[in-house]
Amino acid sequence: PLMAAFLAQKGMQLIDTIMMGYIGPSALAAGALSTPILMMFLMLCMGTLSATGVFIARAKGAENFHEINSSLQSGLHLAGLLSIPSMI
Repeated sequence: PLMAAFLAQKGMQLIDTIMMGYIGPSALAAGALSTPILMMFLMLCMGTLSATGVFIARAKGAENFHEINSSLQSGLHLAGLLSIPSMI
């Protein structure tokens, strides 16, 4: 499954590059410059939100159900806040 997902992602990138190449060199350059910026925001958001799972697992191990709910709600709020600048 991981190899299939990797090949699908690379295939999509190939098709995107071909389609941008048909539009013109300026579209291809814009795509090449914007992809690293998108990946930077994606990794920043994913890394930040991955801490939510750690907090929930720690609270579950301590059987502190109030902290589980609190961590989950905080994670959802954080995801909402991070999604706004990511969409822009």
